[in-house]
Amino acid sequence: MIYSYKEKAKRIKAQIRRFKKFYKIREKKFVIRISKRFVFRLIFFVCLIFFFILLFFSSLFTIKNIIIVGNKVIESQQIKNLILKEVKGKNIFLVNLKKPKEHLLTEIPRIKDLKIYRIPPGTIKLKIIEKSNLLCWITQEKKYLINSDGTITSEIKDEKELADIPCVNDLKNLEVKVGNKIVTGDFVLFVNQVYEKLPKRTGLLIESLQIEETTFDLKVLTDRGFYILFNTTSDFDSQLKILIEFLKVRPKIREYVDLRIPTRVFYK
Repeated sequence: MIYSYKEKAKRIKAQIRRFKKFYKIREKKFVIRISKRFVFRLIFFVCLIFFFILLFFSSLFTIKNIIIVGNKVIESQQIKNLILKEVKGKNIFLVNLKKPKEHLLTEIPRIKDLKIYRIPPGTIKLKIIEKSNLLCWITQEKKYLINSDGTITSEIKDEKELADIPCVNDLKNLEVKVGNKIVTGDFVLFVNQVYEKLPKRTGLLIESLQIEETTFDLKVLTDRGFYILFNTTSDFDSQLKILIEFLKVRPKIREYVDLRIPTRVFYK
Protein backbone atom coordinates (compact mmCIF):
# COMPACT_ATOMS: atom_id res chain seq x y z
CA MET A 1 0.00 0.00 0.00
CA ILE A 2 1.35 3.33 -1.05
CA TYR A 3 0.99 6.25 1.38
CA SER A 4 1.43 9.84 0.62
CA TYR A 5 4.09 11.89 2.35
CA LYS A 6 1.59 13.47 4.74
CA GLU A 7 0.05 10.16 5.66
CA LYS A 8 3.49 8.71 6.39
CA ALA A 9 4.31 11.66 8.62
CA LYS A 10 1.07 11.19 10.58
CA ARG A 11 1.73 7.47 10.99
CA ILE A 12 5.25 8.13 12.23
CA LYS A 13 4.02 10.71 14.74
CA ALA A 14 1.31 8.32 15.95
CA GLN A 15 3.89 5.56 16.47
CA ILE A 16 6.15 7.95 18.38
CA ARG A 17 3.25 8.96 20.63
CA ARG A 18 2.37 5.32 21.35
CA PHE A 19 6.05 4.58 22.06
CA LYS A 20 6.32 7.49 24.49
CA LYS A 21 3.06 6.58 26.17
CA PHE A 22 4.15 2.94 26.56
CA TYR A 23 7.62 3.67 27.92
CA LYS A 24 6.93 6.87 29.80
CA ILE A 25 8.35 6.80 33.33
CA ARG A 26 5.91 8.25 35.77
CA GLU A 27 7.04 9.61 39.12
CA LYS A 28 5.44 7.88 41.98
CA LYS A 29 4.48 9.88 45.02
CA PHE A 30 5.10 8.18 48.30
CA VAL A 31 2.51 9.25 50.87
CA ILE A 32 3.00 8.21 54.48
CA ARG A 33 -0.30 8.07 56.24
CA ILE A 34 -0.04 8.60 60.05
CA SER A 35 -3.04 7.77 62.19
CA LYS A 36 -4.32 10.20 64.80
CA ARG A 37 -3.95 7.52 67.48
CA PHE A 38 -0.24 7.22 66.75
CA VAL A 39 0.23 11.00 66.97
CA PHE A 40 -1.62 11.10 70.28
CA ARG A 41 0.49 8.30 71.73
CA LEU A 42 3.70 9.98 70.59
CA ILE A 43 2.73 13.29 72.19
CA PHE A 44 1.68 11.51 75.38
CA PHE A 45 4.97 9.62 75.56
CA VAL A 46 7.03 12.80 75.09
CA CYS A 47 5.00 14.60 77.77
CA LEU A 48 5.44 11.65 80.11
CA ILE A 49 9.22 11.76 79.73
CA PHE A 50 9.24 15.52 80.32
CA PHE A 51 7.04 15.13 83.42
CA PHE A 52 9.27 12.36 84.76
CA ILE A 53 12.40 14.53 84.36
CA LEU A 54 10.66 17.51 85.97
CA LEU A 55 9.33 15.42 88.83
CA PHE A 56 12.48 13.60 89.86
CA PHE A 57 15.41 15.65 88.59
CA SER A 58 14.27 19.27 88.75
CA SER A 59 15.35 21.51 91.64
CA LEU A 60 11.72 22.63 91.83
CA PHE A 61 10.87 19.57 93.91
CA THR A 62 13.83 19.62 96.30
CA ILE A 63 12.92 20.07 99.97
CA LYS A 64 13.51 23.66 101.06
CA ASN A 65 10.98 24.32 103.81
CA ILE A 66 9.96 22.48 106.98
CA ILE A 67 6.73 23.24 108.85
CA ILE A 68 6.35 21.97 112.43
CA VAL A 69 3.03 21.94 114.29
CA GLY A 70 1.71 20.40 117.49
CA ASN A 71 4.80 20.96 119.66
CA LYS A 72 4.27 23.02 122.80
CA VAL A 73 7.26 22.08 124.93
CA ILE A 74 9.84 20.85 122.42
CA GLU A 75 11.73 23.57 120.56
CA SER A 76 10.88 23.77 116.84
CA GLN A 77 14.50 24.62 116.06
CA GLN A 78 15.68 21.48 117.82
CA ILE A 79 13.41 19.39 115.59
CA LYS A 80 14.50 21.25 112.45
CA ASN A 81 18.19 20.83 113.21
CA LEU A 82 17.76 17.07 113.51
CA ILE A 83 15.59 16.54 110.45
CA LEU A 84 17.44 18.90 108.10
CA LYS A 85 20.37 16.51 107.98
CA GLU A 86 18.04 13.82 106.67
CA VAL A 87 15.90 15.66 104.11
CA LYS A 88 17.36 19.02 103.03
CA GLY A 89 18.10 19.20 99.31
CA LYS A 90 16.51 15.84 98.56
CA ASN A 91 13.65 15.25 96.14
CA ILE A 92 10.32 15.44 97.95
CA PHE A 93 8.97 12.36 96.16
CA LEU A 94 12.10 10.21 96.46
CA VAL A 95 13.13 10.95 100.06
CA ASN A 96 12.53 8.18 102.58
CA LEU A 97 10.57 9.77 105.44
CA LYS A 98 10.73 6.69 107.65
CA LYS A 99 14.38 7.30 108.55
CA PRO A 100 14.00 10.91 109.83
CA LYS A 101 10.93 9.85 111.80
CA GLU A 102 12.87 7.11 113.58
CA HIS A 103 15.76 9.54 114.15
CA LEU A 104 13.51 12.10 115.84
CA LEU A 105 11.80 9.51 118.04
CA THR A 106 15.21 8.28 119.17
CA GLU A 107 16.84 11.67 119.77
CA ILE A 108 13.85 13.38 121.43
CA PRO A 109 12.23 10.99 123.92
CA ARG A 110 9.53 13.54 124.69
CA ILE A 111 7.99 12.94 121.26
CA LYS A 112 5.28 10.31 121.59
CA ASP A 113 4.60 10.09 117.86
CA LEU A 114 4.80 12.20 114.71
CA LYS A 115 3.49 12.24 111.19
CA ILE A 116 5.32 13.67 108.19
CA TYR A 117 3.45 14.99 105.16
CA ARG A 118 4.74 15.95 101.71
CA ILE A 119 3.52 19.33 100.45
CA PRO A 120 4.79 19.85 96.88
CA PRO A 121 6.76 21.45 95.46
CA GLY A 122 9.34 21.73 98.28
CA THR A 123 7.81 21.59 101.76
CA ILE A 124 7.36 18.87 104.34
CA LYS A 125 5.10 19.23 107.35
CA LEU A 126 5.68 17.54 110.71
CA LYS A 127 2.79 17.02 113.09
CA ILE A 128 4.25 16.38 116.53
CA ILE A 129 2.44 14.49 119.28
CA GLU A 130 4.18 15.10 122.59
CA LYS A 131 4.04 12.86 125.60
CA SER A 132 1.76 14.06 128.38
CA ASN A 133 3.29 16.79 130.53
CA LEU A 134 4.13 15.56 134.00
CA LEU A 135 5.31 17.36 137.08
CA CYS A 136 6.96 16.41 140.35
CA TRP A 137 5.63 18.34 143.36
CA ILE A 138 7.83 18.46 146.46
CA THR A 139 6.29 19.35 149.81
CA GLN A 140 6.81 18.20 153.41
CA GLU A 141 9.81 16.17 152.24
CA LYS A 142 7.60 14.07 149.98
CA LYS A 143 7.42 13.92 146.22
CA TYR A 144 4.21 13.56 144.24
CA LEU A 145 3.53 12.94 140.56
CA ILE A 146 1.15 15.41 138.91
CA ASN A 147 -0.50 14.71 135.55
CA SER A 148 -1.13 17.16 132.71
CA ASP A 149 -4.41 18.32 134.34
CA GLY A 150 -2.67 19.29 137.59
CA THR A 151 -3.98 16.37 139.62
CA ILE A 152 -1.77 14.32 141.95
CA THR A 153 -1.78 10.73 140.70
CA SER A 154 0.66 9.07 143.10
CA GLU A 155 3.44 9.55 145.62
CA ILE A 156 6.87 8.99 144.11
CA LYS A 157 8.85 6.29 145.88
CA ASP A 158 11.41 5.46 143.21
CA GLU A 159 13.74 8.22 141.98
CA LYS A 160 13.74 6.56 138.54
CA GLU A 161 10.22 7.93 138.06
CA LEU A 162 11.70 11.43 138.01
CA ALA A 163 13.63 10.93 134.77
CA ASP A 164 13.08 13.97 132.51
CA ILE A 165 10.36 15.32 134.82
CA PRO A 166 10.70 18.84 136.30
CA CYS A 167 10.33 19.12 140.07
CA VAL A 168 8.74 22.12 141.78
CA ASN A 169 9.46 22.86 145.43
CA ASP A 170 6.55 24.22 147.44
CA LEU A 171 8.32 26.49 149.91
CA LYS A 172 5.15 26.81 152.01
CA ASN A 173 5.12 23.03 152.53
CA LEU A 174 1.36 22.74 152.24
CA GLU A 175 -0.13 19.31 152.79
CA VAL A 176 -1.46 17.55 149.68
CA LYS A 177 -3.07 14.17 149.00
CA VAL A 178 -3.30 11.82 146.05
CA GLY A 179 -6.30 12.79 143.95
CA ASN A 180 -6.10 16.50 144.78
CA LYS A 181 -5.99 18.97 141.92
CA ILE A 182 -3.43 21.46 143.19
CA VAL A 183 -2.40 23.35 140.01
CA THR A 184 -3.86 24.07 136.58
CA GLY A 185 -2.96 22.27 133.37
CA ASP A 186 -1.52 25.55 132.06
CA PHE A 187 0.84 25.68 135.03
CA VAL A 188 2.09 22.14 134.30
CA LEU A 189 2.66 23.10 130.67
CA PHE A 190 4.45 26.32 131.65
CA VAL A 191 6.88 24.51 134.00
CA ASN A 192 7.65 21.92 131.33
CA GLN A 193 8.38 24.70 128.83
CA VAL A 194 10.79 26.31 131.29
CA TYR A 195 12.45 22.97 131.96
CA GLU A 196 12.95 22.18 128.28
CA LYS A 197 13.56 25.55 126.64
CA LEU A 198 15.37 27.76 129.15
CA PRO A 199 18.68 25.81 129.21
CA LYS A 200 18.74 25.33 125.45
CA ARG A 201 17.98 28.93 124.54
CA THR A 202 20.03 30.73 127.19
CA GLY A 203 22.70 28.28 128.33
CA LEU A 204 21.47 28.70 131.91
CA LEU A 205 21.23 25.49 133.92
CA ILE A 206 18.29 25.09 136.28
CA GLU A 207 19.27 24.42 139.88
CA SER A 208 15.76 24.50 141.32
CA LEU A 209 12.13 25.42 140.53
CA GLN A 210 10.23 27.01 143.42
CA ILE A 211 6.81 28.29 144.39
CA GLU A 212 6.73 30.76 147.29
CA GLU A 213 3.27 32.29 147.75
CA THR A 214 1.27 31.49 144.62
CA THR A 215 1.50 29.33 141.53
CA PHE A 216 1.10 32.50 139.45
CA ASP A 217 4.81 33.13 140.08
CA LEU A 218 7.61 30.66 139.35
CA LYS A 219 11.08 31.17 140.79
CA VAL A 220 13.92 29.57 138.83
CA LEU A 221 17.32 29.28 140.47
CA THR A 222 20.16 29.15 137.94
CA ASP A 223 23.73 27.89 138.02
CA ARG A 224 25.05 31.46 137.67
CA GLY A 225 24.00 32.51 141.15
CA PHE A 226 20.86 34.50 140.28
CA TYR A 227 17.20 33.56 139.98
CA ILE A 228 14.48 34.41 137.46
CA LEU A 229 10.87 35.22 138.26
CA PHE A 230 8.31 34.19 135.64
CA ASN A 231 4.60 34.95 135.40
CA THR A 232 3.00 31.54 134.83
CA THR A 233 -0.24 33.10 133.55
CA SER A 234 1.54 34.80 130.63
CA ASP A 235 3.06 33.29 127.50
CA PHE A 236 6.41 31.70 128.31
CA ASP A 237 7.97 32.17 124.86
CA SER A 238 7.37 35.92 125.04
CA GLN A 239 9.05 36.14 128.44
CA LEU A 240 11.93 33.97 127.25
CA LYS A 241 12.49 36.24 124.24
CA ILE A 242 12.65 39.29 126.53
CA LEU A 243 15.09 37.47 128.82
CA ILE A 244 17.41 36.55 125.95
CA GLU A 245 17.53 40.14 124.70
CA PHE A 246 18.05 41.45 128.22
CA LEU A 247 20.99 39.10 128.91
CA LYS A 248 22.72 40.39 125.78
CA VAL A 249 22.69 43.89 127.26
CA ARG A 250 23.15 42.92 130.92
CA PRO A 251 25.16 39.69 130.91
CA LYS A 252 26.17 40.02 134.58
CA ILE A 253 23.28 39.72 137.03
CA ARG A 254 24.00 39.68 140.75
CA GLU A 255 20.71 38.55 142.31
CA TYR A 256 17.59 38.28 140.14
CA VAL A 257 15.73 39.07 136.93
CA ASP A 258 11.99 39.74 137.25
CA LEU A 259 9.91 39.17 134.09
CA ARG A 260 6.47 39.12 135.67
CA ILE A 261 5.36 42.50 134.29
CA PRO A 262 4.90 42.44 130.48
CA THR A 263 7.36 44.54 128.45
CA ARG A 264 9.33 45.49 131.59
CA VAL A 265 12.34 43.86 133.23
CA PHE A 266 13.46 44.39 136.81
CA TYR A 267 16.83 43.15 137.92
CA LYS A 268 19.51 43.44 140.52
